[in-house]
Amino acid sequence: MSFDLEQLYDVSLDDYCKIHNTTIDNLINKTKIDINLLRSHLRELLEKDKLVEPITEAVERLLDKKRKHLKRLEEWKNKKI
Repeated sequence: MSFDLEQLYDVSLDDYCKIHNTTIDNLINKTKIDINLLRSHLRELLEKDKLVEPITEAVERLLDKKRKHLKRLEEWKNKKI
């Protein structure tokens, strides 16, 4: 079962952004930057043959989490439009 961010946080998108003193577009952009940073780091780790290192697994988990978060933010934004 998947929940959208409004269900998870129990606040509207406008209220969520107001609480964070930002906009939805800024949140999306920051998440995209995080994803790019994590992807870059993961590539470096994989080039060093650290396929099973705990750090590689942790980066992969965080990258997956950020991708899901980005998808939810974009869905939330599109729902509002």
